[in-house]
Amino acid sequence: MLGSNGRADRVGHQRRRSHVLRLVDTTRSFDILLPVFSMAIEIACAGVLVSYIRGMTQRTRWNTKAVGPWL
Repeated sequence: MLGSNGRADRVGHQRRRSHVLRLVDTTRSFDILLPVFSMAIEIACAGVLVSYIRGMTQRTRWNTKAVGPWL
């Protein structure tokens, strides 16, 4: 397509092309799922460990109060 100056109108062509929906490669989205799931599992395990340690310290504190100064 020729513009008003006689040259090819590339700007108009580029503008039309920018409105076209570009599909992104879907393999990238699947590649990120493995690290996300492994991080979620790691966070869940850390939460279980924290609750276990917290319960253990509370039981130890209760046992220390129950036994008294004999330890």
